[in-house]
Amino acid sequence: MKPPMIKFYALLLVACIAKPLPIPGDVDTAGDTGSGIVTDSGDAVLELSDDDIDFGTVTVGDSDQMEVTIRNGGQTALEGIDVDFDSFDFDHFWVDDNCPTTLDPGEECEIEVGFEPQYADDFAGEIEISTDSGDASIDVNGTGEWDE
Repeated sequence: MKPPMIKFYALLLVACIAKPLPIPGDVDTAGDTGSGIVTDSGDAVLELSDDDIDFGTVTVGDSDQMEVTIRNGGQTALEGIDVDFDSFDFDHFWVDDNCPTTLDPGEECEIEVGFEPQYADDFAGEIEISTDSGDASIDVNGTGEWDE
């Protein structure tokens, strides 16, 4: 069996809960690059609204959060959806996965990502999204600083 082909495209599909999809170029995402990622295997298409989340600088004790949309842009069900966060800095980030294990064509779900630095430093991690049709990841970064 031939392994699935993974293609990465630049997308601008930032979507937030209770907000309409923005028009490309009309996005204010507090430091996000606005580039997304698409993994296409067969007729199920894993689309992410972003492949990089940068929280910038957050004061120790404060928090910030952003949302990433997972969408099936294909013609068949996207199955086996699993969201994991990988980081040695897991105490400073949190991920709220509101996604089912299957998305029908055109369906989407939200992942909420939060950053709450416990001390001043640079922190990083990676959200890994795996599906039966292919995998994708989202880099997550943030800097904690003391309040002056």
